[in-house]
Amino acid sequence: MIRPVTLYGAGRRRVGHKNGAGSRREKGQTMTTSSPNARSPLPPFPPELPYAAAPSPYGTPPAAYGTGPSPYDTGPSAYGTQARPFAPTSRHELLALRAEALRVLVGKDLAPVRLVSGTLLALAVGTVWVCLIGTVDDLTREGGDPARAVFAAIVGVLAAVGCAFALVRGREPRRHRQRLLHTWAAWHQHPAVTATPVAHDPDHAPRASGRYGLRILWMCAAAVAVLFGLVLVSRGAGNDRALHSVGFGGLGLVLLAAAARGGWKACRLAQRVRFTGIDEIPGAEHLSPRSPSARGTKPLGTASLRDPRTRLARFTIRTPAWAVTCGSTLVAALTAVAASGIAGVVVLVAGAVIALALVIAIGAYDYRPRYAVPALIAAICLAGFGFAASEARILADRGVWVDGVVTDVRKPRGKGSPSCGVRDEDGKPLAQRVSQCHDYEPGDPVRVIVDPEAEASPSFSTPSPDGLAVATAVSALVFVATATTGMSRGHRNRSRLLRAHRFPHRLPSARDLADTRRVAGKRESDAGTDTGVDEAAQWHDRLGWTHGLTADDPAVRAAALTRLADTRRDIQDTLDELNGMWRRKSPPGSSRRYREPDLTRASVKYAEARSRSLPDGLWDRPPGTDITRWPGLPYALCFLEWEAKHPREWTQLAKAWGTKERLLKDLAVTHHAEPVAARLAVLVETVVGRPYRCKDHQYVRIARAVDCTDLRRGLEAALRSEQD
Repeated sequence: MIRPVTLYGAGRRRVGHKNGAGSRREKGQTMTTSSPNARSPLPPFPPELPYAAAPSPYGTPPAAYGTGPSPYDTGPSAYGTQARPFAPTSRHELLALRAEALRVLVGKDLAPVRLVSGTLLALAVGTVWVCLIGTVDDLTREGGDPARAVFAAIVGVLAAVGCAFALVRGREPRRHRQRLLHTWAAWHQHPAVTATPVAHDPDHAPRASGRYGLRILWMCAAAVAVLFGLVLVSRGAGNDRALHSVGFGGLGLVLLAAAARGGWKACRLAQRVRFTGIDEIPGAEHLSPRSPSARGTKPLGTASLRDPRTRLARFTIRTPAWAVTCGSTLVAALTAVAASGIAGVVVLVAGAVIALALVIAIGAYDYRPRYAVPALIAAICLAGFGFAASEARILADRGVWVDGVVTDVRKPRGKGSPSCGVRDEDGKPLAQRVSQCHDYEPGDPVRVIVDPEAEASPSFSTPSPDGLAVATAVSALVFVATATTGMSRGHRNRSRLLRAHRFPHRLPSARDLADTRRVAGKRESDAGTDTGVDEAAQWHDRLGWTHGLTADDPAVRAAALTRLADTRRDIQDTLDELNGMWRRKSPPGSSRRYREPDLTRASVKYAEARSRSLPDGLWDRPPGTDITRWPGLPYALCFLEWEAKHPREWTQLAKAWGTKERLLKDLAVTHHAEPVAARLAVLVETVVGRPYRCKDHQYVRIARAVDCTDLRRGLEAALRSEQD
C-alpha cells in the first residue's frame, strides 16, 4: 500500500540528511483533506503517491498496484474501502491524475446548481436592501404607511436570516471544496512529485480541463447582472427623490458586485495557490522553520511576494497581530469619518483618496480580492452617500426657498440628468445650476431651495438627510469591517509564510544553537558511558528481534518476519490515531494543537511504535554522533545484511534506498572495531557475488575503508569466477 505523505520524513527521500540514516527532525502528521465518507464525489487529498517517489512501508513494486488490494496491506487505504486506482510511476501519469482531479473539482465549483444558488443569494440580498429602503421611506416620508413599513421590515429580516443561514450552511462544504482545489493545484510542486522520473515530456502532459461550457454560462449570467446593475444605477442617478436614488443605486451595486464575483470566478483559468499555511498544504513540510532546505525558497503561488517580502519582512514578523488589527481599525475608522462628509467637502475628498489608497494596500497585502473588492465598493458608496448627505444636511439646516424662472436647460449628449440655470425674482442668477430638470423649459416658473452660502447645490425637493445618513453609516461600517479583516488576515498569512521560508532575519538564535550543541554533546558523551550502556540495552529491547531476519533457521526467520509485520501494523494504527487527534483538536493553522496533552501522547506513541521497526528505528541517530560508538550500529549492519542475503524479501517488506545509501556513506570509516570490520568485509564479498542493485556502488567506500588481505582475496576470486 502507498503510505500518505507525513511530516516525519517517513514518506520522503532521506538521502543527504546529516542526522544519520533518515533523521526524524521534522515532526507533524498526514494532512488529509478528503471527506470521511469514502464515496464522496470529490477526489481525496493527498493522493496515493507513486512508487518511485514515496516508497511504501513494505516496498510493494508498481506491478502489485492495480484495482485490487495489495497482499501486504495492513491498514486502510486513503480511498477507504474502495478499490485503489493504478499507482502512477512517471510524472506524466502524475500530471494526468492531477488534471483529472482538477477537472472534477472545477466542474463542482462551476456547477449550474451553484450558479442558481448564487443568483438566489444575490436576489435575497437585493430584497433585504429594498425592504430596508422601503421601511425607511415609509417611516420618514409624510403620508407614509406604517403598516407597510412593518411588513417590509419583517420581510427584510426573514430574507436576511435566510441569507445568513445559506452562507453558514454552505461555508464548510465550500471551504472544503476550495481547499481541495488549491491543494490539487499545488500538488505538482510536491517534492516527491518533482523527484518522480519523467517518462514523457511534461510540457505535453494532460492539462486540467477548462470547463469552457460552464465558464461561458457563468459569464453570460455575469453579463446579464452587469446590464441590470448599470440600468438600476442610472435609474438611481436620475431619480428626484434622494432615498429612491439610494435604493436603486444600492440595488445596482449589489448586482454589479455579484457580477464581478461570478465573472472573476469564470475567468480564473489557472487556479492560484492560496495562503493556507504550511500545515494545510500537503507536501509543504520541507518549509518547516526547523528544517532548512534548498527547496521552497520561492513561495508556492506567490511570485508577487518577492518585492514586499524584502520591504515588509521585518514589519510582518515583529509586529503583533493585535497591533495590526487595532491600527487598521483606527485608520479605517478615521478614513470613514473623513469620507462621510461630516467635516466638509475638502476633508471628504481627502478621505476618499485615503480610502482608495487603503483599498489598494489591502489588495497588495492580502493578495486576494475577497476583502479588497467589498472595501472598494463600500468606499465608493461611502463617498457618494456622504457627499449627498452633507449637501442635504446643509439645505435642511439653512436652506431658503426661492421663486425664480428657468433661463436655460442643458441636456448632456450621453446619459445623465439635464441641468438648468435659474434666475430669482430680482433677476439675479443663482450661483449654481439646478439638476434633475427633466420637465422644465426656459421661461417656466420654479421654486427651489437654495443655500445662502452657496456650499450646496440647489434642489427642487425638500432634502431628507436621514436616509442618506443611514446609507453612509452602513457603508462606513462595511468599509471598516472589510479593511480591518483584510489587513488582519493578510498579516497572519504573510507572517506564517515568511516564518516558514526562514528569511535571513529568522536564522536560529544563539540560544537555539547553544541548546542544539548541548543536546548533541550530551548524546555524544553518553555513547561511551554507563548511560550509553543503558541505551544499548534499550536498543536491544526494541530491535533485538531483527537479528532473526538473517538467521539460518527458517522458524526463527518466520517469527522475525511476523514480528516485522506486527510492528508495521502498529505504526499505521498509531499514525491514524495521531492524524485523527490532530484534526479533532483544533482547526488548520492554529497553534493551540501543539499544547494539547492528548496530541502529545499520541505523537509519543507514534514515535515509540516507529522505534521498534525497520527501517524507521534507524532514523534517530543524533547529529554529530560517531557511528562506531552508536548503539544502533548492530541493527544497521543487520539491516544491510538482510538486504544482501534476501534482496527480494527486503524489497517487499522494508525497502528504503535512501536509508541504505546513508548508512553505507556513514559506515565508510577506517576506525571500526575488528568484528565490525570483518562483518563489513563479508558484506562486500556478498554484494559483489550477486547482481547489481540500487545504491550498491556505495560499497566501494566500504571496501576502501576496511581494506585487508582477506577482502582482496575474496574480490580476486569473484573477478576470476566472473571471467570464467
